[in-house]
Amino acid sequence: MRIAIDAMGGDQGFIPIVEGVKLFLEQCEDTEILLVGEKRKLEQEYDFSKPEFNSLTLIEGEGSVDMHISPSEAVKTKKNSTISVGLKLLKQHQCDAFISAGNTGVIMAFALLILGRQKNIHRPALACFLPTLKEPSLLIDVGANVDCKPVNLFQFGIMGSIYYSKLMDVDKPTIGTLSIGEEPTKGNEQILKAAKLFKNSCLNYQGNIEGDDVLLGKTNIVVTDGFIGNILLKFGERMLEVILKMAGGAVKLPPDIKNKFSSDAYGAVPLLGVNGVVFIGHGKSSANAIKNALQSVRKTYLKDVQHCIAEFMEGI
Repeated sequence: MRIAIDAMGGDQGFIPIVEGVKLFLEQCEDTEILLVGEKRKLEQEYDFSKPEFNSLTLIEGEGSVDMHISPSEAVKTKKNSTISVGLKLLKQHQCDAFISAGNTGVIMAFALLILGRQKNIHRPALACFLPTLKEPSLLIDVGANVDCKPVNLFQFGIMGSIYYSKLMDVDKPTIGTLSIGEEPTKGNEQILKAAKLFKNSCLNYQGNIEGDDVLLGKTNIVVTDGFIGNILLKFGERMLEVILKMAGGAVKLPPDIKNKFSSDAYGAVPLLGVNGVVFIGHGKSSANAIKNALQSVRKTYLKDVQHCIAEFMEGI
């Protein structure tokens, strides 16, 4: 398969991205990388004629999109950006997936403009795995949609259930809606109406889940809007670091535990609901995070998640 990756989107420049690509290619020789970026700058730093880059092709694209630019402005003025070029490669079937650690809002805007939404999907969503005392849970949405209608939350559950089922090999994963109480009467209007949609579906809906149960792994999938989901995700990413600093070095965690809480673990999150495999990475992604992100992208494509979502939505 072919994966296009934005070389210029990361906060730390292209070096962590190229180094992550190198790590990935050492493990996955059957995958080709289309590295989208400013060729002149890239070639000043790397000799792409070396054997380690045999499975890599450089594609010209203009530099990174500023994090402060609005998505609407970017769509008008950044048509040759690495984000736009990479997504056009995906649209034209010159690659099988695209990944960028750039501006999330801009990536979403270009993805909707160039690829469009999958049939019957109202809004795409970002999904992220969280470590728990059991198997990892999938939190969806984590930042794509600040305000949501009940049907949006319901569709997040559908997409999250399919994604979790395919990647974790779990039949009919459990779903919970994040709320202020587990009782069915607790929650705002969106949660209460979404619950009715879930209950009348074939999904394995377990009802409400409270915030203190998320890390206990009460359900495989935790459904919420992108406003709450993004806050919860970033709180969790920083939590372990703060606890260890408060302990003043008195607590030493095994490497496997630290790795589970590291944002490098999965490397990037999928934008589910668009017509193509699109992943968005953290702006501060390390080389290891990029390697892991590419592995997640590869697995998602090979598991045919896109087709499974489309097939399910056709039946609604």
